[in-house]
Amino acid sequence: MSTASVMDRTPPKAKPIPFDTARLDGLLEQAGIDALLVTSKHNVQYLLGGYRFFFFDYMDAIGTSRYLPVLLYRRGRPQDAAYIGYRLEAYENELGKFWTPTVRASTSGTMDAIALAVEHLGGLGGLGAGIRRIGVEASFLPADADAALRKALPGCEIVDAQFPLERLRARKTAAELDLLRQASDRVVESMLAVFKHSAAGMTKVELVDRLKREEVGRGLTFEYCLVTAGNNLNRAPSEQRLQKGDILSLDSGGNCRGYIGDLCRMGILGEPDAELEDLLGAVDRIQQAARQPIRRGARGGEIFAAAEALIEASPHREYVDFIAHGMGLISHEAPRLARTRAYSGYDADRALESNMVVSIETTMKHPRRGFIKLEDTVAVTDDGWQAFGDSGRGWNRAGQSCGGRRRADSPRAASSDSGRGRRPVSTAAAAAGACFFVGGAGGAAGFAAGAALAGAAFGAAGAAGGSGSACGAAGRGQAKSSARPLVLGSGSPLTRMRLALGSTTGARTAPAPSKPSGALGGAVSGTTGPATGRAAGVPGRPACGWGSSGAGSAIGAPRLSITRRISRST
Repeated sequence: MSTASVMDRTPPKAKPIPFDTARLDGLLEQAGIDALLVTSKHNVQYLLGGYRFFFFDYMDAIGTSRYLPVLLYRRGRPQDAAYIGYRLEAYENELGKFWTPTVRASTSGTMDAIALAVEHLGGLGGLGAGIRRIGVEASFLPADADAALRKALPGCEIVDAQFPLERLRARKTAAELDLLRQASDRVVESMLAVFKHSAAGMTKVELVDRLKREEVGRGLTFEYCLVTAGNNLNRAPSEQRLQKGDILSLDSGGNCRGYIGDLCRMGILGEPDAELEDLLGAVDRIQQAARQPIRRGARGGEIFAAAEALIEASPHREYVDFIAHGMGLISHEAPRLARTRAYSGYDADRALESNMVVSIETTMKHPRRGFIKLEDTVAVTDDGWQAFGDSGRGWNRAGQSCGGRRRADSPRAASSDSGRGRRPVSTAAAAAGACFFVGGAGGAAGFAAGAALAGAAFGAAGAAGGSGSACGAAGRGQAKSSARPLVLGSGSPLTRMRLALGSTTGARTAPAPSKPSGALGGAVSGTTGPATGRAAGVPGRPACGWGSSGAGSAIGAPRLSITRRISRST
């Protein structure tokens, strides 16, 4: 088969059209547009049902030009649609990735892409057959391509079609909501892992690098991270070093198959004092107030009204800001709610619709304590709202498993935990290395075994100054424990097992079984003694460890079988 025939052949099998053609036709009719020429990556992805060419996932430049995908759609006639792509997209066409009846995967830059688009339009019974007004994406059509299009079609009016395309995407499908839920959950999980492993002496650049690894390790594409530390309000990654007592903010976007999770959470290297608790509490109250009006049929501006009422009554009003905006394939898409941005607040006086997704964010730039912010993602439902990634909303302590404060969803909406693909961060240290250290005697050396996929590790640490170490294995998912027999010498009782997620000092204590498995009637006794535990994570994956101690004597079988289940906490 020749290269040309591969490049220009039609898909081997018809695919269903992945969007609501009737809705798009109605929007185009309202705008007076006869045909669409779509060139932005996000709208091409939407109209092709999630397809995004891997070769140009982020870069666009190639040779002396750039990648320019073109999707042509004629109002009321989806059978006339065509996709014009880069020459390497011929391989994607062979795999049947495109629903459009015509596929031309043979371009190398902007000019040949527009030439093929004009050729296709001319072949639709001639441009005199009802195509007089062509909608383009003015912000996403290069100057040379725009000039070539206008020169080739002097009898057509070229208008901006950004608005009808945005309205088409405003109401999310169930599949889109699931991707936004997954993106939000995983971004927050990644932030909590970074807070847990942050320490004095690290730089802001190192925090962002760690967050990038965490997000990528959870299947996201890292987009960005705005970060602050201490009372410095600068949000750019830098060589600023963290100090004990610093507050931290992480505001990050990570996308799941194109859909963005954009949230902000707070951390601290130490314990928050009463003032910090009050300040974050004030921010949280504004966030919760902004959620309350959200429901199908509510006016978009009610979100701002609810938040601004609290801000005006606050002693911090001079340095507190609030904004709400739509989320989806891009940030700040419909619904347009803010009146103070480059776009108009089109939806401020219009009714919210079910399955719209809104980001709400409250920012406090405290002149003395620093940058304090929460950003949440909320989906509109028929009778309320549903929050995505709604954990870790309090002060997340460095060096500890972070869950922070989580608010329940609206009574009128389902819990965010019901979302598929959710992996909650808990004291079970899901997706983070978990380590057990069980006290032995006689200064016995500790050991550890990494458990695949869960990052769980079990180890035995010596008593009376013994030490243990563990390495969290790579992998993702809920951490789970398993039974492991521990062979202890005579005179080596199990007296106490201490569990302390994210800490070497111990947080919870569980007594040893009164009769270990396999004991021959022997008594177990003893007292606790000092011991330490260490944990080191595989790069890009979190790990945690905790110490345990024990000393004493026992009469009975030297073999103990211990099973410990890590329970989920919410």
